[in-house]
Amino acid sequence: MRIYIDLDDTIFDYQTAHHQGIRAGLTYPQAHYDFYRDLAPLPDAIESIERLASRFDVWFASRPSYLNPLSYTEKRVSIETHFGLAACERLILIPDKSLLIGDVLIDDGDRDGQPCFAGQWLQFGTASYPDWPSVADHIINGLE
Repeated sequence: MRIYIDLDDTIFDYQTAHHQGIRAGLTYPQAHYDFYRDLAPLPDAIESIERLASRFDVWFASRPSYLNPLSYTEKRVSIETHFGLAACERLILIPDKSLLIGDVLIDDGDRDGQPCFAGQWLQFGTASYPDWPSVADHIINGLE
């Protein structure tokens, strides 16, 4: 089974860093150097993803900001920092996730109110999938 996992607000805490930047007076904090590189992982994200990767074909898929060329590099550095160099070979930076072919997409958001993936979409942060243990348990126990 192939699983794609979004980065921002799914693995890494984008919202907290963004709000801190706004409070610091930055209009577009995500456009500043090191914004994406320094995002903290969400609770249980790293361990849960490693658990999934030991059983399934796990890939990272993120929409980069084409307005911020640094986002491409910083997202890649973040993956290496938290998952190791080999994980970078499984990073896809893609503006339209509907182009991905696979079984499951774990993502906090959608695009224009519609799921952006043809397979099963697990919307991270919702009542059904509020955190990483619930997502990992659902996939391992329900889909395997």
